[in-house]
Amino acid sequence: MSSRDLSKAALCGEPSYIWRAGQARRLQMILEAVGDQLKGRVLENGCGVGRYVEHLAPFCNTITGLEYDFERSVEARKKSNHIINAAGENLPFRRKPSA
Repeated sequence: MSSRDLSKAALCGEPSYIWRAGQARRLQMILEAVGDQLKGRVLENGCGVGRYVEHLAPFCNTITGLEYDFERSVEARKKSNHIINAAGENLPFRRKPSA
């Protein structure tokens, strides 16, 4: 959001462009809870401007951020090439075959 759209920010919430202690604590909690599962493919549904995609990437084999809001997905794309602008209800991924 280069020129701030305050009505959109009020409706959607202002994305955090600054990594703060609270986000670092949450990241640590995620890492502890998920453990080795991060070694596979990770999808962050609702990645916003990509802060967690950026900080989780060193721990993941592949991380993809999914963001519905176009402007936020453009901003997130500056941090990762693995950002998709789409709705979570219609994920653009093939399903794994059932065993």
